[in-house]
Amino acid sequence: MHPKKAFQEHLESQLKMWGTKIEEYQFQIQELKERAEAFEAQTKMNFQQTVKGLEEKIEDLQVQLEVGRVEYEKLKEDSEEAWDSLKSGIGQAWDDLKNGIDQAWEDLRVTFEQVASKFK
Repeated sequence: MHPKKAFQEHLESQLKMWGTKIEEYQFQIQELKERAEAFEAQTKMNFQQTVKGLEEKIEDLQVQLEVGRVEYEKLKEDSEEAWDSLKSGIGQAWDDLKNGIDQAWEDLRVTFEQVASKFK
């Protein structure tokens, strides 16, 4: 398989996985919202603020996902000559984006687990 095609497939797979994760977290956030309705006013407000923070993290991840999609589309349009001259820079930019998103996933996971543990 040509290196550009393999790299494109890798990027496409990563984008799909991130999209799926976002959907999963959005579903779990909705469940948290529903559970928060059962709590008294102050507790409810605290959880709603936390949920809002989770939603903001998801929005940030969606922005980063869109940046990845745009970069992926640019890569698909590049000629083979451009690919050869840009592949190391593209790879580094993608790694940077991936590392940022991975850190955001970890932050989101930790926050989500903290909130979810309070509902048990």
